[in-house]
Amino acid sequence: MNTSSDRDERQEEVDSYDDNSFYKQHKGPGIGPKEPAGANDFPADKSRGFNFSPFIVQPRNYHISYLPNTPLDLFQLFVPKSLLWRWIEYTNSWVYHLLENSVVDSWNNPLHERSQLLAWEGISTAQIYLIHRYLRPFDHTKIDENAPLPRVFQAAEEWSDHIQRVSAALFQPGSHLAVDECMVRYTGRSTATTIVKGKPSPLGFKIWVIAQEGFFIRWLWHYKGSNYNALDRGPRRKRGRPSKQDREAASKEAASIIRLGNTQGVVISLCDMLPKQTYHVFVDNLFSTPPLFRKLRDRGYGATGTARPNCGIHKDLKRDKALDKSGHCGYTFNEVRAIPTKDNKVNQLAWKDNSLVLFITTVYRGDERTDKKRKRPSTDHLRARPIQLFFGEETTKVVSIPTAAAAYNNEMNHVDRAKLGEI
Repeated sequence: MNTSSDRDERQEEVDSYDDNSFYKQHKGPGIGPKEPAGANDFPADKSRGFNFSPFIVQPRNYHISYLPNTPLDLFQLFVPKSLLWRWIEYTNSWVYHLLENSVVDSWNNPLHERSQLLAWEGISTAQIYLIHRYLRPFDHTKIDENAPLPRVFQAAEEWSDHIQRVSAALFQPGSHLAVDECMVRYTGRSTATTIVKGKPSPLGFKIWVIAQEGFFIRWLWHYKGSNYNALDRGPRRKRGRPSKQDREAASKEAASIIRLGNTQGVVISLCDMLPKQTYHVFVDNLFSTPPLFRKLRDRGYGATGTARPNCGIHKDLKRDKALDKSGHCGYTFNEVRAIPTKDNKVNQLAWKDNSLVLFITTVYRGDERTDKKRKRPSTDHLRARPIQLFFGEETTKVVSIPTAAAAYNNEMNHVDRAKLGEI
């Protein structure tokens, strides 16, 4: 069953453009006391290329390979009876464990100062019956208290892996995907919770997701000390003393790995979990760096994303972004400037919209254009004067904006769309 009609309709609509789509991004260190900024601070690149070679990604729609006849059958694929029986066994096993190790007969043993029985408070009948609603979806004997993965994620791992396997069997991803963070609301006590200010659910468990059309295909847990070491996978080292060429190649590879942070490793790890295909991955400025996009291209993935000035982008574009704050960047509205990296594999773009927006891409040259209907901005900031002059007294206009910006606006919301139930 091919479900491309909805996507085609969205592509044809020019009125759905969101003027603020590029500004709803991560702002760096202010995202929460327990959450590091994530993106690395790279020095500006002084070198450049002159003949960017785009990475070609043929558009491909997603495909639903199989759907059961009834909603109940679909639900039971993700929660099969065999899994429920295991949960019942885990629950009973835990109760037996408590009876053997935690319950003390107060008639035959003296009470201590810290005995919980002394702090006993009565509960209602309704609260007692709530106990019967809980199942334990993990085997307590397999929880490793010393493992880097927090206990709460170990407990969810079995069911999480099952959901991802079923999802992979039902959903064949298309070419255009998005990688983003997602918050699972949780207000209880746990050392694995994260605070991300500005999110609809700022407190909870954070996961990294690769998604399409609101469907979560694969995900990874985020926790303190997590290490997504997908970058170290490569050809095995040959036996014996390495040659000079091998040592030089290893040094170059090590240098590229050092420049990729743990957050950037998330993108590669998630892409490598997908079926072997060519993909175009969209990310926001939390992830985007030229070294990451170069590594993605080398692995057969195209990429496009907004960028921060400190991501290692070319020094001229970083300077222009700083000048734009005072309205003196020298760009006209809708102007695009492109500077390839020295190896011509990654393209760095600056586009003058309401403000100057930085992009990194391995797919777009920068001269491609797509028509979008725009609204005149209400801001009176100095940096918005070029767009105000362009609109004049008109409230809306059809503007040929860069295709890189239009595609980012269309594709980057694949993860957020899941919350709206649009799949």
